[in-house]
Formats: sequence, C-alpha cells, structure tokens
Amino acid sequence: MKKTIKLKAEYDYNFHLLGIISKAKEYTLSWAINNSLGIELKKEEDLFIDIKNDKELKVSNYGYQTESAGYYLIKNKLEEEIEGEQVIFAPSLKTFDYILKIESDNNNPSINDIYNVFRSVDQIQSVLKLDVNKIKEKEYFLL
Repeated sequence: MKKTIKLKAEYDYNFHLLGIISKAKEYTLSWAINNSLGIELKKEEDLFIDIKNDKELKVSNYGYQTESAGYYLIKNKLEEEIEGEQVIFAPSLKTFDYILKIESDNNNPSINDIYNVFRSVDQIQSVLKLDVNKIKEKEYFLL
C-alpha cells in the first residue's frame, strides 16, 4: 500500500509590497527612488525562475539593505515573450510595471510614509499598497 505524505509549510510574510506603474526604465526609476528615499538601490544579479516547458525567466531586480531594512525593486513586466505574449513575473499583479518589496524589523520607515513620498515622484504614474496575503503569487516574493 502506497503512503502519501503531505508537507505543509507556513511562511512568514513579514514584508510590505508597493505596486508601481511607471513607464521609466528600471535604472531611471531606481535613481528616482534612491533620491526620494535617501537609499542606494543597486542592480543585482538577475533572478532566474524555472517555468513550464523547460523555460527559464530572467527577472531584473535592484536591492539595498541596511541592518534594519531591505528594499527590493522587481521588474514585473519582463522583456521576454512566450508565444507572442509579454511575460509577467506575478500575473495576478499584471497592472504593475514594478513591485517594491520592503522588509523592516521595526516598521521604520513606515509603508505609509514611503507611499506618500512616491505619490510625488515624477517617474511614478501610480503607486498602490498591496496586501501580501491576498496575492496569489506571494511565495515569489520570498526571494
């Protein structure tokens, strides 16, 4: 008789996400975010994600870490196309060009403060606070 064992894992989604709509190139947006928040996002090695049909996605990202916080700008609308359609890193968030992941030990800076700052950045057309628990692909952001 065959036994099936199920592994259930609980993850801690102790981070915030901001969805960003911007037609700016990622290096221009990164520069604007750096200037508005006083941080130093830098280009990191591309992430490679395996998908079906033995394909691999290349996801561009920028990052900056301090002892108490981490900022990660992830390009959501990728340069690649599969079967003539643009590939989206997190399909349930297809409206957004970029996702900013913010990890913070003590909720400083506040997600509300960052959101308010971004509303006045010229390179950002729109920004929205996202509820991590309602995102279908939330595991993708455990990078």
